[in-house]
Amino acid sequence: MTGRVVTQYPNTRQNSNAIFDYTHVAMELMAIWANHTPTPKEAKA
Repeated sequence: MTGRVVTQYPNTRQNSNAIFDYTHVAMELMAIWANHTPTPKEAKA
């Protein structure tokens, strides 16, 4: 295993698709988090 970052991976269609997928999943999770209304129990914690 090497400690490479995204910019060090070869520019292939497969890597581009993986980056696209990851970005969209991350944005979807952030949208869910941002729109989440905490329950009274969660608000106390």
